[in-house]
Amino acid sequence: SHGYKEGTADFEKAIKLCGYGRFHYGFLLLCGAMFLCVGCQNGINAYILPSAECDLKLSSEQKGLLNVSFLVGGVISALFWGVFADAYGRRYILLLTMMCDSILAICGSLSQSFKVLLIFRALSGFFIGAPGSLIYSYLGEFHAEKQRVKTICYVGFFWTLSWLILPGLAWIIIPLPITLQFHGILYNSWRLFLAIIGVPTLVVTLIATRYPESPKFLVSQGKTEEALAILRKIYAINTGNHEDDYPVKVLLPDETVNLNRNKTDFSGSGVLKELLKKIWQQMRCLASPPLLKYALLSWAIYFTNMFGYYGFGLWLPELFNRFENYQHLHPNRTVSVCRLMHESDSQASPNNILVDSSSVVGRDGLH
Repeated sequence: SHGYKEGTADFEKAIKLCGYGRFHYGFLLLCGAMFLCVGCQNGINAYILPSAECDLKLSSEQKGLLNVSFLVGGVISALFWGVFADAYGRRYILLLTMMCDSILAICGSLSQSFKVLLIFRALSGFFIGAPGSLIYSYLGEFHAEKQRVKTICYVGFFWTLSWLILPGLAWIIIPLPITLQFHGILYNSWRLFLAIIGVPTLVVTLIATRYPESPKFLVSQGKTEEALAILRKIYAINTGNHEDDYPVKVLLPDETVNLNRNKTDFSGSGVLKELLKKIWQQMRCLASPPLLKYALLSWAIYFTNMFGYYGFGLWLPELFNRFENYQHLHPNRTVSVCRLMHESDSQASPNNILVDSSSVVGRDGLH
């Protein structure tokens, strides 16, 4: 083994010598803010659909499709964002996808029909799927083993925070009496809400451009000099010492990584073939011992968790809206959820299911 007294170290030793301090606190906040933006995009449908149904004449099936389209986009993209991140770097893919998602959210707020909004939400799910998973890798690869796991757990708090912020923002924005029309485009409060959610994503992306690529990724690509330069800066920020005082002068390549195998060439006409090949290699690795049992356990936990998380959570504001509408039409009567859904779909049109679009999150109740 190589020690730092000789001026050489492997990545784990080198990142440990950087210490843990100001750089990591700021980086945790950045990744947390990115994760918060991801969480907002994942939950926003629950708040815009009860209001959008009046403007876009949405049926229950169409609202379900809008919810599903976002998730389908994320599922499809999950297969290859990791491959692209291994080829081009975590930072590049994160910046690209966050920027695209921000633009899609803002442009999607201009949607004037169900089909257009469906396309924008599917594309948003497609792009936001990248930071939803890559943030863990990007954050973890800047930390030594001692802090890595707990720091990744900390960033999960920001997802929960996003689902607390969303109803608060919706309560403030959606009831606003905003109705603008220009060149045949109607713009109102729920559209403004959708656009506002895209703005923090853009701001966070611009801030993220100030942070470097993952040094561990650079080492895996054989770019040890670039990785060492980043580690020197982290050391200086954390300790207050000069970069030249960093004890590691030579960063050793990762002996566990086959550089030729780890580099993916997506240039030329064989992009799709190479992409599918990489996806197959990764899936085969997960579906083979010794990883298979851990993969199955993780998939089962994730599936059961998300089944209720999205299956119920995204419909809660819609259910509250229908209960309120039912009580308005039938005072002092109770109704089950199943009967409520059936009566709303069979007896009411999309125009009168919603008595008041602001009542979903309104401050003054039903008018």
